[in-house]
Amino acid sequence: MRKAHAEEGFAFASLSPHPDGVLTPEQCAAWLQLHRRTLQRAGVPHVVISHKVRRYRVRDVLRWLEQQTRGVLPPDHEPGP
Repeated sequence: MRKAHAEEGFAFASLSPHPDGVLTPEQCAAWLQLHRRTLQRAGVPHVVISHKVRRYRVRDVLRWLEQQTRGVLPPDHEPGP
């Protein structure tokens, strides 16, 4: 059964979720190509539905990803001579 979930996650990873969408931990981990535990430890923002249920808003995850970006030049940066 776990293999079926992994295969579903792999198929999901190739899709770009809608910015207003909400993802399960498995879907979010597959999309970011992380293990579920890494997703939890990385501090990705989530909504707590109950003590056992978390959901990830795509918009929040995208914002978090932008904040994690390191060593990228601003879009208006022009290379020097």
